[in-house]
Amino acid sequence: MKLAEAFKEFDRIYSELSEINPEWYQKNCGVFSTNKIANAKNSKGVFSEEYYRARMVWSLVETKMYQPENICVEFCIPKGSEGAKSLNPDIIVFKTDAWKTYYKKWDKSKSLPEELAKEMLIVWEAKENSSKVESAVTKQMAEAMNSYVGEQVYGVYFDNQIDVLIFRKEGANPIKRYNPEKTIDGEGISKLNLGNRDSLGDLPTFKQFYENLKATEDVSKLNFLTNQPIDEDSFTDLLEFINRQQDKLNLSRNVQDLIVEFLTLKVADEKDVKKNKKKFFEFYIKPEEIKNEYGTQEFRKRIVELYVKTKDEYKSIFNPPAFKYDKKGDSLTPSHGDDEKFLIGLIKVFQKKTILETQNANFNQIIFNNFGSSVEKAKEKQFFTPVPIVESIVKMINPQKDESICDPCSGICDFLAMGFRHIFKEELEKLPRADKFFAFDKDNKILKLAELNLVLNGDGNANIKIMDSVSCKLLIDGTLSTQRNIIEFNTDNYSTEDWNNNNDENKNPLRYDTIVTNPPFGKGRDLQTGRDGKWDVPQKTMELYETWNIKEHPKSIDLGIIFLENSYKLLKEGGRMAIVLSNSIASIAEWQSVREWFISKMRIVALFDLPANTFGETGVATTVFVAYKPKTNEQHILEEDYEVYIKEIENVGYTVKTKDRIIIMSPDFVINEKTFEREKDSKGNDKRLSDLPDLVNGFNEWLQTNKHQYKEIYKAFSGSNFQKWEI
Repeated sequence: MKLAEAFKEFDRIYSELSEINPEWYQKNCGVFSTNKIANAKNSKGVFSEEYYRARMVWSLVETKMYQPENICVEFCIPKGSEGAKSLNPDIIVFKTDAWKTYYKKWDKSKSLPEELAKEMLIVWEAKENSSKVESAVTKQMAEAMNSYVGEQVYGVYFDNQIDVLIFRKEGANPIKRYNPEKTIDGEGISKLNLGNRDSLGDLPTFKQFYENLKATEDVSKLNFLTNQPIDEDSFTDLLEFINRQQDKLNLSRNVQDLIVEFLTLKVADEKDVKKNKKKFFEFYIKPEEIKNEYGTQEFRKRIVELYVKTKDEYKSIFNPPAFKYDKKGDSLTPSHGDDEKFLIGLIKVFQKKTILETQNANFNQIIFNNFGSSVEKAKEKQFFTPVPIVESIVKMINPQKDESICDPCSGICDFLAMGFRHIFKEELEKLPRADKFFAFDKDNKILKLAELNLVLNGDGNANIKIMDSVSCKLLIDGTLSTQRNIIEFNTDNYSTEDWNNNNDENKNPLRYDTIVTNPPFGKGRDLQTGRDGKWDVPQKTMELYETWNIKEHPKSIDLGIIFLENSYKLLKEGGRMAIVLSNSIASIAEWQSVREWFISKMRIVALFDLPANTFGETGVATTVFVAYKPKTNEQHILEEDYEVYIKEIENVGYTVKTKDRIIIMSPDFVINEKTFEREKDSKGNDKRLSDLPDLVNGFNEWLQTNKHQYKEIYKAFSGSNFQKWEI
């Protein structure tokens, strides 16, 4: 008998039940209870909370999903302070029947004994209806779960509805949904997505809950079934760990280098399990493998094997490795002792998590806020591109597996990370290569964050170059054209019209199928080109930029203009690009000549405006240009009148807020004007107040009907192949 069938059977047998007392539970369910006598119906003749609790207990026992000797109804948990109101969870399911022995020995005037707290497995909370679900979950059930002593405990909420809500709690972290896919981005209670319930058929049996718990206790037997996806709490644990270690350890190098390398081992290990169908992960450490804070030889051998399997796949990260073990006789010795201590601590934080199966696409936001110095970010006026915007732009450009993608001003590689997820969303376990992904930035510290971002999103092997892509280009032969090399990127060696090398085509800049970027722009970030004798790049390099020449050699120029030309000239014929620019570049008279130049070179496909503060506290309104570079035999399309897809975005799904001196994107939701409750999307999640899905879906539909062959160029989906996008 299934649980839903047992519910119906209970209703048939006990619909006329009047009172429920401890004797009823003992007689009909074989379950111990401390509840007071309660009516099965309230004063209005509606079934009471007690009735629904009794139905749940009877059904759990009747279906043999749970053993009666492990269940206690209305278990009293005293509060610590005298006079404080005790907790009375509706049901507690214990790991074994040993709880009864501990319970009999317990002096009830004292706090909950540790041996009894350790026996807790599942806390259940019942209500008469769903009107009090929020307080029941976040206060009553969550507080009772806090009494557990151990690494993981579970919780179930139920009421008069057929579906339930299932939770888990790890250590001191807040409660979370048992099914990670039910969690949504947000703050506080909104993350729990209480409106999107779990099916009664998805409720695990006692055996499933217990085996899941036992599996996580043996770290050598961890896999995708036992581990939970990595989340923000994991980052909180990591940050706390780093803060604890900063004064204690003397690391050999910047902590970011070590984090990137060690988490790459974690990703490679997960991919190895998926690809080769191995049973268990190797990225773990058992308590007995730690001796005087260092790893044993058994642990070190396992890590060396992980390094051997990983370094060839992720050459850019492990060339050379930040950490290694040296062999001395039959023993392995760490290259730096404190680095090994740091590795051990990091493994403890992440060994029970998975990276590849995370549903969270916001790692770039988490990384930038948590690892990027707020002082440095403010000084450099650095602002990340929020994930919803990145996803929208990537979906519109729609890069394919056989195409190269480049961000010439990459920051922490949010466009490449989301591009990787977009292209390989169904193939991460197949170890897809990222040799067609290119990222350039002049800030070495930022690019370390970029490597971490890519690793956490499933890739860590993109072509990342530390360079100023205004004055330096990655060439066809794989070298860089810089001032330090023989061939400088200037008018002595390159053509202004197409940037081809005057003498050697192998020294031409490498060009790309797609380019997506959000470069620096606006006042205060101008490129200095002669003002007060200051040149940010040499004059002969600036002379390669037609836009600088159009403006009759200005003393400074908006960097957004320079990157607009940079993107155009690095794009292959038949390629497509998207660039975020200041709205002023798209509209004011000062830049009319630049717009005319761009229209003479590129076919604008779409323009959409974003509201101010979209990119943090910049206060700058922005416009996104989506454009196509015609092939040689298509130049005539630049002279035709043509239609452009235009959209003004008012709602982006979040509001910029500052919390603890860090800029965060607080989600906005659609509120029903009649009920004042959040509306739900087709998946049952709280619906975001965002125009971005309409932007992307509308663009795809527009591509189908446009007389130019954009449908093929942008690889647009049509008919049954097109799946509408929701945030």
